[in-house]
Amino acid sequence: YTVRAQMPGKVISIYVQPNQTVSIGQPLCTIEAMKMEQDIISPTNGIIDTINVQPMDVVLSEQLLITFKKP
Repeated sequence: YTVRAQMPGKVISIYVQPNQTVSIGQPLCTIEAMKMEQDIISPTNGIIDTINVQPMDVVLSEQLLITFKKP
């Protein structure tokens, strides 16, 4: 699985780290867009593989944020 930005904005916080186990619905990071904050939540149960952004990074729509390890 991969998680991509749903809209352009700035990464405010990242709540997970590589090799962390996460559950469906768990917040992964927060992106601010147009003065609104949007939590990006996990679409699956799994283990985080890579985090491709840092706090304060500006991201584009559909930019890759986080990947999950294959089971």
